[in-house]
Amino acid sequence: GPLSQAMNLFKSLVLQLACLYDEQPTVRNAELDEESEGFLMRLNFWPRMQSHAKYVVGLRESAIRIEHVKEAPLGIELALVHATQIEVVWHPSVATLPLAVRWARLRSVGGRQVWCWDIWDVSDPELPVYRIETNEPHPIDITVQVLGEDAGLYPWMHDGKPFLPWVIYHAADTGQGWDPREWHELVQATYGLAMLWTFWLHCVKEASWDQKYAIDLVLQGLSKANVGTGGASRVTVDPTSLLMFKGTKDGRGVVGSIGASVDPLAMAQAILLYQQVVATHLGVAPSDIRTTAADAQSGIAISLTREGLRKMQRRYQPQFRAGDEELLQKIAWVHNLFRDPDLPALPEDGYRVSYPGLPLSAEEIDALLGKYERLIELGLRSEVDLLMEMEPGMSRDEALAQLVRVADERRKVAEARGGQAAPKPEPGAGPKPGEGETTGESPPPSDGLGGVALTAEDIQDIRAARAKGQSVATL
Repeated sequence: GPLSQAMNLFKSLVLQLACLYDEQPTVRNAELDEESEGFLMRLNFWPRMQSHAKYVVGLRESAIRIEHVKEAPLGIELALVHATQIEVVWHPSVATLPLAVRWARLRSVGGRQVWCWDIWDVSDPELPVYRIETNEPHPIDITVQVLGEDAGLYPWMHDGKPFLPWVIYHAADTGQGWDPREWHELVQATYGLAMLWTFWLHCVKEASWDQKYAIDLVLQGLSKANVGTGGASRVTVDPTSLLMFKGTKDGRGVVGSIGASVDPLAMAQAILLYQQVVATHLGVAPSDIRTTAADAQSGIAISLTREGLRKMQRRYQPQFRAGDEELLQKIAWVHNLFRDPDLPALPEDGYRVSYPGLPLSAEEIDALLGKYERLIELGLRSEVDLLMEMEPGMSRDEALAQLVRVADERRKVAEARGGQAAPKPEPGAGPKPGEGETTGESPPPSDGLGGVALTAEDIQDIRAARAKGQSVATL
């Protein structure tokens, strides 16, 4: 049958593993004020990073070019550039430090589209270079023709030193600039699986039913239109037809069937088993592959469990965090170099990025809260530890400040509902012996932060919020 590329194992795994930006990362910087933070939000580059993550995971490396474009609404444009479109010269002693980047791109030169190389070179910090030349056996420098008066200038400077307006992302820290051989096995397996699924489709269509036969019988009503010209005689049938046979000899003819030569279900299960073996060799644990019969994906392609996806997210976070923090820093450098006076300046260092990960399911929330309820009760953990685990990337100081704010707000809400402010206790004040014994009630447990500790109602609120994908900080 025709070759089928519908079952693409490579694409399926890449789409599932490149999920780091499915939830928008959190950017923290002590120097970010409300205006500059709003500017970063309006750049809205995180959705574009979802496509970028696929390139990084699938190709093992990919790059982002930070450009100042006057026509862009905010003056900054991020270009996603495949690793197949650039050449990089790495530092001889630091193999992951780029010194020069050559980018193959189409440019309009002399009224026609021409492939050119844009070249940034900071190997000599005293004489950085940006030039444009044609992609020919004998390249022609067309920098003046393209840039005009700006030719010969290198504007990308920070603290008197040149920098490359590029960030190169790596799927794994190998200590080398490129990692082209990794996942080569997955590509080869994808070709093999495409062949197997193509053969499976052929078997389903041509060999998945009983083969009928007749001995010493001729089917009546055959068309004679093509007889004698090499064509086959045919008779049109449908489920309501009654086929008539005529014996060819004096004896009785026989009609029978031979069982199907292929069991499509068993064949598909064998192919799926091969897919799981391939995924296991790529570092995906068998326990992280969803194989339940009730799962529709299990019959189509490999589907990872939520915990399996979280493991892969944690594996990729260090490399992507390094790239994202460098990207934010260079966005600030380029923006501050070329910015319109009406736009706010950005802090040029100190960026921290954290990734929220996949939202917890209701069952996972119950398990997490149950674990921490006991640990907090034993004095082995605090509400700060719980909040840090529920909000990945939040520091201990930030979690503590958040809990203090929440406790203060809860106290104010309680006072408003009571119609009057609760009196603040004086130092050393407390109930006298015998007071409060007739009510049979005990005061709510203190959380040590000026409010009350988590109650059963609070825990239910947290569970409901997390099940909806809301941040605990909004409660």
